[in-house]
Amino acid sequence: MFPFFFILFAAIIVGAVAHVRRTRSQLREYFAEAARDLGFSYTEEGAMGSRPWIYGFKNGLRIDVRPFASRLGGPKRLWTGFRVTFAEPVAILTQGPNDIRQRGLLRLNRAFRECEIDQESLFCALARLPDSPTMIVDAVGLVTNVAWTFANAGDDRDASPGMTNEAPDEPATPPPLPLPAPAVAAEPTPPTAPAPNAVAEPEVPEPAAAPVVAIDPPRRPAEWSPLEKAGADLFASGRNHFDTARQFDQTYAGHVLTGSGILRKVGRYSNDRIHGRGPGLLAEIEATTYDADTGRAVTFHILIPIPETDGQPPSLADWRPAIGRIARVSGSPLRCDSFTRRLHLAAGSVTSTEPEADAEAAA
Repeated sequence: MFPFFFILFAAIIVGAVAHVRRTRSQLREYFAEAARDLGFSYTEEGAMGSRPWIYGFKNGLRIDVRPFASRLGGPKRLWTGFRVTFAEPVAILTQGPNDIRQRGLLRLNRAFRECEIDQESLFCALARLPDSPTMIVDAVGLVTNVAWTFANAGDDRDASPGMTNEAPDEPATPPPLPLPAPAVAAEPTPPTAPAPNAVAEPEVPEPAAAPVVAIDPPRRPAEWSPLEKAGADLFASGRNHFDTARQFDQTYAGHVLTGSGILRKVGRYSNDRIHGRGPGLLAEIEATTYDADTGRAVTFHILIPIPETDGQPPSLADWRPAIGRIARVSGSPLRCDSFTRRLHLAAGSVTSTEPEADAEAAA
């Protein structure tokens, strides 16, 4: 009886390993074929269990596509991420529902599980791996066309350009590009609207997005908060994925970082591989740092559990009104992802300021 179960167990293991190998091989083929169709470069990151990564230029925009691990809404799964990096900071204000940029963002929100845009880049993610090269090519076309409308806001050119290659061949390993930018990373003036009351900001839970840019870019790096310094070092230094991970492990893991940003999301979690067992609330805070050499603004996100108060667990109802306000955080770094620009902190402290304090910080 024992040999039978041993043989059955061994057969299951062999079958599982063979399935994983076939899946990885097929995924590489999908990415490689999509790279050929798009005129992109293909590489792989990691040693054991390496993942494909394609990158290139379309219409003057840098595009990176690769699988990445996400724990949003449940256990760890592989998603497909698409990042379009602008050549210089762009205005992200739109002029109402008839603005082609606003319509483009609505299309992205319908097509992707996750969609974020800031002055530097557009990031979208599918909550699954591609099932064909066409899926990758179509998604790249969609995000590139929407990004083009932001990069060329105010131009008289056609808002749906044909995708053309505009850059020489890249090296085999695709480091994030240190893009040129003005000496002061100020947001460009949005296009003039037909009427003053036609200008509207993108929808946010609270109309308090102004404090995101309250940090004056020309400040010396010595005056930055520890979180700003870490963000600049990890996400604005031009390091590739592997060097960023090495820098994080050697410099920040185990230390305490403090700083502030805008509270963007608060959600429940029960069992997270990074933040551990719940139940609890996980805060996502948007912070802005700057490239010390060029002054280019770089946005990144901090994820940190909200601790108990006087022995009582945090309440989602109590924290919802704080979305959009400045939040001050302190915690020990657990992990960073340079592709999604997310920095995970262990539970330390999370405090939200009152609206009056937000106004003073923005002044």
